Amino acid sequence: MSILTGIVPIVAAPFTPDGALDEDSFQALVRHLLATGASGLTLFGLATEFYKLSDAERSRMQTLLLAETSRTSEVAGIISITDHSWEVAGAKRAR
Repeated sequence: MSILTGIVPIVAAPFTPDGALDEDSFQALVRHLLATGASGLTLFGLATEFYKLSDAERSRMQTLLLAETSRTSEVAGIISITDHSWEVAGAKRAR
């Protein structure tokens, strides 16, 4: 088992002016964090404003984050939320 060290920021959730998830800005932010040397990325911390997101938006963000982090085996994607049923479903989707 490897130990995660270094910087592991919480990824913010950008929104469009009408309140929808801004997927393009989210992907750009994830790529920027990876390019600047983040050791891992945490999704659904308070900065992500997960409490404002629908289940569909959370699922989409998870898919986008995992797509970007899977391009390198050296970066961990950490997905956490306090709703147990969503955590279980999210873990199954990540597999």
